[in-house]
Amino acid sequence: MKIVKRIFAILFCLFLVACGSNESGGNSKTDLSETQRIADLEKSIEDLSRALSSEEALNSSLSESLESAESKIESIEELLSESEAAEESLTPEPTPQSTPTPAPPDPFSFAAMPKYADYPYEYVNDGVPYFNESDLTDALTFSPLDNKNRPGQAFGLLGIETLPTEPRGENHSVTPVGWNDIEFEEIDGGHLFNRCHLIAWSLCGENANACNLITGTRYLNMQGMNQFEAKTLNYINTTGNHVLYRVTPIYNGDVLIPNGVLMEGLSVEDDGLAFCVYCFNVQPDVFFSYFDGHVIRTDFHEIIDLPETGDPQSAEPESAESQAEESSSEIQEIIPDSSGPSYSSPEETTRAGSGSPTYIANMNTKKFHRPNCASVKRMADHNKKYYYGSREELIHDGYVPCKTVTRNIKMYF
Repeated sequence: MKIVKRIFAILFCLFLVACGSNESGGNSKTDLSETQRIADLEKSIEDLSRALSSEEALNSSLSESLESAESKIESIEELLSESEAAEESLTPEPTPQSTPTPAPPDPFSFAAMPKYADYPYEYVNDGVPYFNESDLTDALTFSPLDNKNRPGQAFGLLGIETLPTEPRGENHSVTPVGWNDIEFEEIDGGHLFNRCHLIAWSLCGENANACNLITGTRYLNMQGMNQFEAKTLNYINTTGNHVLYRVTPIYNGDVLIPNGVLMEGLSVEDDGLAFCVYCFNVQPDVFFSYFDGHVIRTDFHEIIDLPETGDPQSAEPESAESQAEESSSEIQEIIPDSSGPSYSSPEETTRAGSGSPTYIANMNTKKFHRPNCASVKRMADHNKKYYYGSREELIHDGYVPCKTVTRNIKMYF
C-alpha cells in the first residue's frame, strides 16, 4: 500500500513538472532547473521501483514460506488422520445401547399369579384360558414327578368317556411330597391337608396316581378347586360335549407344597364353558410352611352366641364348620337316606353301642355340629341329640349347621 501511494505521488509530481514546463516557455534557467528536477524524479522513481521489486520479492518469499507451512500442516493433518484411522481399526465400534424391553413373566410362574386377598380363587387373564390350537388333544397326560418328587401339569380332553365307571377306591397308599396329617377341630373334615387331585377323580377316574395328587389344604380342595370341577362335570353331563382341561401346580421356588393351582377349562364343541382361575393353597387362620407342611401357628377365633333364655350353661360357640361335605375331597351328589332321620339320647347311644353319631344337634339353639366340634364340649347334656344320617335331613327338620367364623385370615409364604 505504501508503494502505491509513492507511485501516485511521483506521477503527481511529474504532472506538476509537465504543467510548469508548458507555462515557462523558453526560459533557459527554468529549463535547467526543470531538467534537474526531472532527473531527480526519475532517480526517485528508480529507487521506488527497486524498493517495489524488493518488496515484491519479499512478498513472494513470504508467500512461498506460507505455502510451505500450509503444505506441512496438510501433511501433519494427513498423518493424524491416518493415525486415528489405525486406532479405529483396532478398537471395535461400540454397539448402540438400547433399553431392553423386559420380557413378560411366564403365565405359569408364581410371579404371574395374583396375591391372596381373603378369597379362595382369583380369575387370571380375564378368565380366558391360555390354550392354543396345538393344545387340542384327545390324550390325558400327567407330568412325571420332578427331582423333588413334586407333581407337574395335568392336561387332557375330558368327556363322558373319561368319567369313572367304577366306585372310587382309596388313595392313602400315595403320600404326596410335603404331606403332614394334621388335625384341627376348627377345620371342616378335621384335617388341614387333603390329598388333592389335580384332575378330579370324578372327571377322569384317576385316583391313587402320585402324578395327580398334591398336598393341598381343605380350603383349596373344597372352596377353591371344587367349584370349577363341579362346573366342568355338570357341563359334560348336561351337553355330552368335551372340555379341554389343564391344572398346573404353581411353586414359589423350591417349596414342596404348591402355593396354588392354575385351573383352565374350555369347551370344544361350543362356547358353553371357559375359565382360567388361580386357586390359593391356603387355610384360613393357619400359618404353615410350604417346604415341609409343618404348622407354624394358628389364629382361630370363636364367637359365643347366647341363647334367648340367657342361660350361660346353654351358650355354645360357633365352631369352624364348612358347608362342604367331609366324606370326600371330590365332587359328590348327596342322596338322602330314605329311612328317615335317626335320633337318640346319650343314654340310648351307650346302651345300643351304635358307635359315633354323624352329627350332634342342640335342641335349644337348633344347631347341629360334628362330634369333634369344639362347641359340643360346651353343650349341656340335656340339650344334646345324637343323630345318624345326612345333614339334609337335619336341615329339613329345622336345624341349621354351625358356621365357620374366621377373623384375621392369614397365610404363610
